[in-house]
Amino acid sequence: MRLMYLKPRLKDLTIGSRIAFVRQFRNLTQEDVSEKLDLNGENKGSTMTRYENGERIPKEDRILELSKIFNTTISNFIFY
Repeated sequence: MRLMYLKPRLKDLTIGSRIAFVRQFRNLTQEDVSEKLDLNGENKGSTMTRYENGERIPKEDRILELSKIFNTTISNFIFY
């Protein structure tokens, strides 16, 4: 059997939608990612929600941390 790679269809091309896609592909919850990012405080869950909804754009160092968590390259989030 031959496997074919298909480019995923995203709802839009924002960084947030790409983060959400990879997170779901890796079977992680927003809480799991928040814990791995060492987010603390009352708003640790809402930070990931804001990233994925496009309300906040993560800085480059945060994108680098996310790419390490998801075991992917930073270019998957920045370029499409």
